Order: sequence, then C-alpha cells, then structure tokens
Amino acid sequence: MSVLVAEDDPAGVELMETVLHGLGIENIIIAESGTEALKAFDEFQASIGLIKSDWNMPGLTGGQLFEEVRAERENILRPQKNLAHIQALRNRSQKME
Repeated sequence: MSVLVAEDDPAGVELMETVLHGLGIENIIIAESGTEALKAFDEFQASIGLIKSDWNMPGLTGGQLFEEVRAERENILRPQKNLAHIQALRNRSQKME
C-alpha cells in the first residue's frame, strides 16, 4: 500500500514522512499541490490506500482534490464526514487564535 501525501509545507511533509515511516509505511508519494496530487493519484491509484491532504494548497484545495478522487473511486472513498470534521476543527482553531 502507498500513501499519497498532498502537502505544500516542507515541515508538514517532513512530519508526515516521520509519522508514516514510524508506522512502517515505506511507500509514500509526496505532492506539493492539489493538482500534483491528482496527477499522482491518476498515475498510482491502484497502489494508493490512503490520502493525507492539506486543506489549503496551490492548484486544487484538499476538498477539491477529494471530490475529484471520489468521482473516480466513488464506491471506495467517502470522505464527506471527515472533511466536514476537519473543516470544523480548522474554523474553531482560527477563532481561538
């Protein structure tokens, strides 16, 4: 299984690589924008078992990326609830700052 990490912040990429390697996951595909992530998904979708995406990225946002992926693999991936939860936490965090 491969993990697709869509993240435009180098520190975020480094953190995810550390966490995933710590979990024993060696096949990590890094994309620095939503558009790059969608291209990587199209190329490697047979091996991708998990997508971790930043919310705000150049090109496609994380939400737009998941909508595109879901359109291709609707029977497998249903992220709406998780995306809503992430968005709610993001909004809550912004209000606290």
